[in-house]
Amino acid sequence: MKHLYNMAWGLLLLAGLASCEMKEELSKGGGSGETGVLEIGVAVNKAIDNVATRAGEDDAEEGVGVPVESDEVAADGFEIDITGEDNFSEQLTYNSGETNSISLPEGTYTVYAHTPGEMGRVMDVPYYGGSTDKGTIVITSGTTSTATVKCVMENTRIKLGYDDQFLATYASWNITIENGSDDQVLSAVYEGTGEPPVIDKYWDLGDGVASVIVKGFAKLKDGGATVPISKVLTKQNGENFVGAEALNITMVLGSGSTTGTVPGVDVVVNLFGTEPDSDEMVEVPIETDDDDDNPGTPGDELSVVFPNGQSTATFTLPDQVSDDATAKIVAPAGLKNINVTIQAEGTFAGIVADMKIGNFDLLHADNINGTDLSTVIAGILQKELPGEGDTSYDFPVHKFFSLITQMMGTSDETHVFIVEVVDANDEKASATLTINVKAQTAEQEPSQGE
Repeated sequence: MKHLYNMAWGLLLLAGLASCEMKEELSKGGGSGETGVLEIGVAVNKAIDNVATRAGEDDAEEGVGVPVESDEVAADGFEIDITGEDNFSEQLTYNSGETNSISLPEGTYTVYAHTPGEMGRVMDVPYYGGSTDKGTIVITSGTTSTATVKCVMENTRIKLGYDDQFLATYASWNITIENGSDDQVLSAVYEGTGEPPVIDKYWDLGDGVASVIVKGFAKLKDGGATVPISKVLTKQNGENFVGAEALNITMVLGSGSTTGTVPGVDVVVNLFGTEPDSDEMVEVPIETDDDDDNPGTPGDELSVVFPNGQSTATFTLPDQVSDDATAKIVAPAGLKNINVTIQAEGTFAGIVADMKIGNFDLLHADNINGTDLSTVIAGILQKELPGEGDTSYDFPVHKFFSLITQMMGTSDETHVFIVEVVDANDEKASATLTINVKAQTAEQEPSQGE
């Protein structure tokens, strides 16, 4: 099979180099006025598509993953950018059925072939690109030079699916995938009707991305309790995520829980990539930092933990209305942001919307969507707000409990507080607090907390 693949690769290259047809001379650029000819062949290494398909098929045998059909990838229509000295620039469109040659002034050039157009941050299709193996091509008068370009996928494939047990256990969910470096987010939100959404995107992660963050919450079918999800994915060797990789993420029913009785959510991850200049498929080791299994302890590193020593916690109201739910934040490098997201339901959702506190920064509460809410939020928390550069802060989330209990309705509700901290080095840490509110009966009066 590998022999046939290599033969196909070779034929694709030869198709671009089969004949020699001089195109009109270009007057742009420097050089002595003498020209030479450059012939260009382009091929696409589609091994990553085979990798993604194979990963899906293998995992599907265990009920994990979403199998993917892979189409053949052809270089026809690819754009070829030729750049040289004195700001010389020219572009060709590759066609395997024609000679892809150009007359160029003497000089040194770079050749980059790619999928038509520019690569977007998030795409539905892969984006391929590549440069000549030797880096630069020297054109001399009266000679024909050849450039062979092998294009590989430059973005990273991100897939998210579910196993059968997860689908049978959870009624709805809100799951996001973040790249850990900017505001690019992929979301899978399911309200309980229709087909559960999957994610299958091609993501330009950018440079220097060493972690991918999966977080959110899922609500059980039986009882309606909400379970937080928080995973940080990194490579075991500490390297950054790069293009030509396929990251397969599957939500599965977990054995643990935050309450001891509610089933949790685990994340199964496979990362596949390709070796340079090879069609062989290799599995890249990956680690998952599970906040539920690895409780954090405030110390010399950036951290956010609740009184249980973990970055996830669940409270039930009104039973635990007087309990401590402080998110203890430690940031030795100094605080830059404390972003708080409140995902609320019922009457409390309306209050959150009216107060404009669905998403706010504790450090910059004086300008939340153009409104100064620092006094309002400080009043709810009954303490001063933190300042930029502070190295610690105790965020008393439980101060919202009495407000929530006053708004209890006749049906169960779930409210989720997500706290994301950014320090002066742009390092991030997050924590998730889930509040399950029991329905109020006609005979009950709302409990009052502190």
